[in-house]
Amino acid sequence: MGSFVAPMAAVSPPHDRWVVYRTLARTSDPEVIEGSIELLRGGFGESWIDQVEEDLRLSIEEGDEESIAVTAALLCDEDGRRQRAGRPVDLEQTLRWLDLLPVSDSAALAVRGIFLRRSVGEPPHFDHLLRLWREGLSGEVGHRCASDLIEWIVTILGEADPLLPLTVDEDPRLRRLGWCLLVRLDPGRFLPLVLEEVRELERSERETLLCALAGELPPATRVAQLLEWHDRFPEISLAPAWLELGADRGGDLILAYHAAESSAVREQLLAGWTRHSLDADGAERFLIEVLDTDPDPRVRSRALVALGQVDGDEARDRLGMAVGEALGQSAPGDPLDAARLSAGLRNALARAPRDWVRRSALPFLRSRLKELSPRSRESELERWRRALGRTHPELLRELDRRPGF
Repeated sequence: MGSFVAPMAAVSPPHDRWVVYRTLARTSDPEVIEGSIELLRGGFGESWIDQVEEDLRLSIEEGDEESIAVTAALLCDEDGRRQRAGRPVDLEQTLRWLDLLPVSDSAALAVRGIFLRRSVGEPPHFDHLLRLWREGLSGEVGHRCASDLIEWIVTILGEADPLLPLTVDEDPRLRRLGWCLLVRLDPGRFLPLVLEEVRELERSERETLLCALAGELPPATRVAQLLEWHDRFPEISLAPAWLELGADRGGDLILAYHAAESSAVREQLLAGWTRHSLDADGAERFLIEVLDTDPDPRVRSRALVALGQVDGDEARDRLGMAVGEALGQSAPGDPLDAARLSAGLRNALARAPRDWVRRSALPFLRSRLKELSPRSRESELERWRRALGRTHPELLRELDRRPGF
């Protein structure tokens, strides 16, 4: 694409500008990018950005993903130049951009990309976003993009008052968004208020709201707050909140584990373990400690799932020991424990050497399949096929060596 040298005259209504958009979509050469933009300016003069805006709409109507991305990026860059030059916000133009949100997923993503790079926002943007939300958006992607844009404008304005009506809105997603943004703006003022509100909610909405609020808590106080919520609302699950915490603060999961008196809480927070929660050595030490010392079998079986995510010889050896214990039982064990050991072994397939897979994982699977119903057996086999196929496809044929049925 570096040889693109079309003359300015070629960029004229109604079609050759699309060649320029294709060029911009497929190059990273700064000279080609700048030259292509100059072609657009030369072809349309002062009205070139108006043409780009119209072409964004046309691209959305046609579902032309390349042109959607390019025209949205051009609008965003030009808008940034205007901001840096101190020009006033063209409110009517930006409201027209927002009107594209409900059109399609691609349109919503393009509009989101334009606005999240802006540093200027106005109160009418907030009202316009709410109106578009209530009139209907393009499914999950549209709602996610609109949520991001509401957060964007609230962050710029830094005002709580516009959010207060959202906390009593008929749409539960807007209620959650309103409370979360209020807690972000002023946790000391609004967190006690929302916790009173939580008491009146149905269990499922209570769990969803608390898990969403957890992401707004300061990292230094999040563990203590989550444990306090478990005490206050013992009937709910906060596993998604622990998952968010564990993704980048595995040490906090360990602190929470040792502080949690309830086995149900310990089990939930172990569900928050990921491959990236802690270094392999630290993860092995902690999870093997849980397996060796926790008094509750449910917590221990949950630790097996997490242990499978650790790339270490000790972790795999401990999983192998669990396999030996399971295979040595004279009668079938707890189905949940077996399912969790199976999940831990599948997790380990991502990094385990082939001899370990043959020695530990496959023998357990063959034994487990004998205990399952035909429907469950096929579902379990499909999960193992997917996991094994990603790392050891040469062993897939061994899944068919299943004596006894």
